[in-house]
Amino acid sequence: MFFCMSAVLGVGLLIKYTLISGQEQISKYGRNDKLLLLGLNRHEWGEIHLIIGFLLIGLLILHIILHWKAIKSVYERLCYKKLALKIFSIVFFTICFLFLILPFVVNPSSKNIINQNKIEHIQSHRNH
Repeated sequence: MFFCMSAVLGVGLLIKYTLISGQEQISKYGRNDKLLLLGLNRHEWGEIHLIIGFLLIGLLILHIILHWKAIKSVYERLCYKKLALKIFSIVFFTICFLFLILPFVVNPSSKNIINQNKIEHIQSHRNH
């Protein structure tokens, strides 16, 4: 699990700070080139990041299953009142469930950047 966590973190940082997006490349280098590392671009590294993340989740589930008695024992000692334990468990698992389904139920908004830039360009020329 630690190896997977390190790999997810390393690849995520690689995508964010080394294989930067086209917009960031223009700001940093003045041009938009196809950046590659070991023959892979940022989107291909993103696929690797996702696969390692899924592997990590699988290992985490296996870890929880194998250590369920210990986990249950710790929570029972922390919440010695059964009602508090049930409330905590319900809230915790509800939040986790919402995090899991959120990517499948949200709809992103879109903004037509090209038309917005054209409008701003025309307006700036009218003002001059």
